[in-house]
Amino acid sequence: MKQNRRGWVPLIICLIFLLVSGCGFITTSVEKATEENKSEDTDTNQSESEKKEKIQPVEVKFSDIWTRMPWKSEGGIWLFTKEDHPGNANDLVYSWDEYDVLLIQSGDKKHYGYELKVVSVQLLDAETAKIVVYLNRTNKVGTEDAEPARVFIRVDRGVLQFKKFIVETEDGNKLFTK
Repeated sequence: MKQNRRGWVPLIICLIFLLVSGCGFITTSVEKATEENKSEDTDTNQSESEKKEKIQPVEVKFSDIWTRMPWKSEGGIWLFTKEDHPGNANDLVYSWDEYDVLLIQSGDKKHYGYELKVVSVQLLDAETAKIVVYLNRTNKVGTEDAEPARVFIRVDRGVLQFKKFIVETEDGNKLFTK
Protein backbone atom coordinates (compact mmCIF):
# COMPACT_ATOMS: atom_id res chain seq x y z
CA MET A 1 0.00 0.00 0.00
CA LYS A 2 2.85 2.40 0.80
CA GLN A 3 4.35 1.76 -2.60
CA ASN A 4 1.10 2.78 -4.32
CA ARG A 5 1.12 6.04 -2.34
CA ARG A 6 4.69 6.71 -3.45
CA GLY A 7 3.65 6.41 -7.09
CA TRP A 8 0.82 8.83 -6.63
CA VAL A 9 2.81 11.42 -4.67
CA PRO A 10 5.12 12.46 -7.54
CA LEU A 11 2.18 12.48 -9.90
CA ILE A 12 0.13 14.70 -7.60
CA ILE A 13 3.11 17.00 -7.04
CA CYS A 14 3.60 17.32 -10.83
CA LEU A 15 -0.09 18.06 -11.35
CA ILE A 16 -0.10 20.70 -8.61
CA PHE A 17 3.07 22.25 -10.06
CA LEU A 18 1.56 22.38 -13.55
CA LEU A 19 -1.68 23.86 -12.28
CA VAL A 20 0.02 26.55 -10.22
CA SER A 21 2.73 27.52 -12.69
CA GLY A 22 0.61 27.08 -15.81
CA CYS A 23 -1.90 29.69 -14.66
CA GLY A 24 0.76 32.35 -14.80
CA PHE A 25 1.41 31.77 -18.50
CA ILE A 26 -2.21 32.05 -19.63
CA THR A 27 -3.57 35.59 -19.98
CA THR A 28 -7.20 35.85 -19.17
CA SER A 29 -9.57 38.18 -20.95
CA VAL A 30 -9.79 40.30 -17.78
CA GLU A 31 -6.01 40.77 -17.74
CA LYS A 32 -6.01 41.64 -21.45
CA ALA A 33 -8.78 44.20 -20.93
CA THR A 34 -6.88 45.72 -18.00
CA GLU A 35 -3.71 45.99 -20.11
CA GLU A 36 -5.66 47.60 -22.98
CA ASN A 37 -7.26 50.11 -20.61
CA LYS A 38 -3.84 50.99 -19.21
CA SER A 39 -2.47 51.62 -22.69
CA GLU A 40 -5.54 53.72 -23.59
CA ASP A 41 -5.10 55.72 -20.38
CA THR A 42 -1.46 56.30 -21.30
CA ASP A 43 -2.50 57.47 -24.80
CA THR A 44 -5.15 59.77 -23.30
CA ASN A 45 -2.66 61.20 -20.81
CA GLN A 46 -0.14 61.78 -23.57
CA SER A 47 -2.65 63.58 -25.77
CA GLU A 48 -3.80 65.72 -22.82
CA SER A 49 -0.20 66.59 -21.95
CA GLU A 50 0.51 67.33 -25.61
CA LYS A 51 -2.53 69.65 -25.65
CA LYS A 52 -1.28 71.39 -22.51
CA GLU A 53 2.13 71.85 -24.13
CA LYS A 54 0.50 73.52 -27.15
CA ILE A 55 -1.27 76.09 -24.93
CA GLN A 56 1.12 78.97 -24.57
CA PRO A 57 0.78 81.72 -21.98
CA VAL A 58 1.08 85.28 -23.25
CA GLU A 59 2.94 87.86 -21.21
CA VAL A 60 0.67 90.84 -20.57
CA LYS A 61 1.22 94.24 -19.04
CA PHE A 62 -1.49 96.50 -17.69
CA SER A 63 -1.61 100.25 -17.92
CA ASP A 64 -3.83 102.58 -15.90
CA ILE A 65 -3.02 105.38 -18.34
CA TRP A 66 -5.44 103.77 -20.76
CA THR A 67 -8.36 104.47 -18.44
CA ARG A 68 -8.33 108.00 -19.87
CA MET A 69 -9.50 106.55 -23.20
CA PRO A 70 -13.18 107.22 -23.90
CA TRP A 71 -15.58 104.35 -23.31
CA LYS A 72 -16.87 102.47 -26.31
CA SER A 73 -20.62 102.70 -26.86
CA GLU A 74 -20.95 98.91 -26.88
CA GLY A 75 -19.16 95.84 -25.61
CA GLY A 76 -16.49 94.16 -27.69
CA ILE A 77 -12.85 93.26 -28.17
CA TRP A 78 -10.50 95.58 -30.03
CA LEU A 79 -6.84 95.12 -30.86
CA PHE A 80 -5.03 98.43 -31.28
CA THR A 81 -1.83 98.25 -33.33
CA LYS A 82 0.70 100.72 -34.69
CA GLU A 83 -1.28 100.87 -37.93
CA ASP A 84 -4.77 100.89 -36.40
CA HIS A 85 -5.38 102.76 -33.14
CA PRO A 86 -7.32 105.80 -31.91
CA GLY A 87 -5.50 109.05 -32.67
CA ASN A 88 -5.50 110.11 -29.04
CA ALA A 89 -3.64 106.92 -28.06
CA ASN A 90 -0.29 107.98 -29.51
CA ASP A 91 0.93 109.43 -26.23
CA LEU A 92 -0.34 106.47 -24.17
CA VAL A 93 1.86 103.71 -25.58
CA TYR A 94 5.57 103.73 -24.97
CA SER A 95 6.34 102.27 -28.36
CA TRP A 96 3.89 101.09 -30.99
CA ASP A 97 6.88 99.38 -32.60
CA GLU A 98 7.08 97.02 -29.59
CA TYR A 99 3.51 96.69 -28.29
CA ASP A 100 -0.12 96.24 -29.26
CA VAL A 101 -3.00 96.99 -26.91
CA LEU A 102 -6.08 94.81 -26.49
CA LEU A 103 -9.29 96.36 -25.15
CA ILE A 104 -11.95 94.05 -23.71
CA GLN A 105 -15.24 95.68 -22.71
CA SER A 106 -18.23 93.78 -21.35
CA GLY A 107 -21.50 94.35 -23.16
CA ASP A 108 -23.61 93.15 -20.23
CA LYS A 109 -25.39 95.89 -18.23
CA LYS A 110 -25.09 93.82 -15.03
CA HIS A 111 -21.31 94.34 -15.18
CA TYR A 112 -21.57 98.15 -15.09
CA GLY A 113 -19.53 99.39 -12.16
CA TYR A 114 -17.20 96.40 -12.20
CA GLU A 115 -13.54 96.33 -13.19
CA LEU A 116 -12.18 93.57 -15.39
CA LYS A 117 -8.96 92.00 -14.14
CA VAL A 118 -7.10 89.61 -16.42
CA VAL A 119 -6.12 86.32 -14.81
CA SER A 120 -4.45 84.77 -17.87
CA VAL A 121 -4.05 85.03 -21.61
CA GLN A 122 -3.27 81.79 -23.46
CA LEU A 123 -2.74 80.94 -27.11
CA LEU A 124 -4.84 77.79 -27.62
CA ASP A 125 -3.76 77.34 -31.24
CA ALA A 126 -2.62 79.43 -34.21
CA GLU A 127 -6.05 81.09 -34.52
CA THR A 128 -7.44 81.32 -30.97
CA ALA A 129 -6.53 83.12 -27.76
CA LYS A 130 -8.31 82.44 -24.48
CA ILE A 131 -8.54 85.22 -21.93
CA VAL A 132 -9.65 84.45 -18.38
CA VAL A 133 -10.91 87.45 -16.40
CA TYR A 134 -12.06 88.28 -12.90
CA LEU A 135 -14.91 90.73 -12.34
CA ASN A 136 -13.97 93.03 -9.46
CA ARG A 137 -16.98 94.77 -7.85
CA THR A 138 -16.44 98.49 -7.20
CA ASN A 139 -18.45 101.02 -5.21
CA LYS A 140 -19.93 102.34 -8.49
CA VAL A 141 -22.16 99.27 -9.01
CA GLY A 142 -25.78 100.44 -9.21
CA THR A 143 -24.94 104.15 -9.41
CA GLU A 144 -25.35 106.62 -12.25
CA ASP A 145 -21.56 106.82 -12.55
CA ALA A 146 -21.28 103.08 -13.30
CA GLU A 147 -19.42 102.38 -16.53
CA PRO A 148 -19.00 99.11 -18.43
CA ALA A 149 -16.39 96.69 -17.15
CA ARG A 150 -13.29 96.92 -19.33
CA VAL A 151 -9.57 96.32 -19.35
CA PHE A 152 -6.66 97.36 -21.54
CA ILE A 153 -3.85 94.84 -21.97
CA ARG A 154 -0.47 95.71 -23.46
CA VAL A 155 1.08 92.74 -25.29
CA ASP A 156 4.10 92.23 -27.49
CA ARG A 157 3.48 93.39 -31.04
CA GLY A 158 1.83 90.85 -33.32
CA VAL A 159 1.20 88.17 -30.67
CA LEU A 160 -2.60 88.52 -30.77
CA GLN A 161 -2.99 89.78 -34.31
CA PHE A 162 -5.54 87.86 -36.44
CA LYS A 163 -6.73 85.82 -33.44
CA LYS A 164 -10.25 84.89 -32.40
CA PHE A 165 -10.85 85.50 -28.71
CA ILE A 166 -12.59 83.42 -26.08
CA VAL A 167 -13.22 85.53 -22.99
CA GLU A 168 -14.50 83.82 -19.89
CA THR A 169 -14.59 84.33 -16.15
CA GLU A 170 -12.58 82.26 -13.69
CA ASP A 171 -15.57 79.98 -13.12
CA GLY A 172 -15.83 79.21 -16.86
CA ASN A 173 -18.75 81.49 -17.82
CA LYS A 174 -18.37 83.27 -21.14
CA LEU A 175 -18.18 87.05 -20.90
CA PHE A 176 -20.74 88.77 -23.10
CA THR A 177 -18.76 91.25 -25.21
CA LYS A 178 -21.27 92.13 -27.94
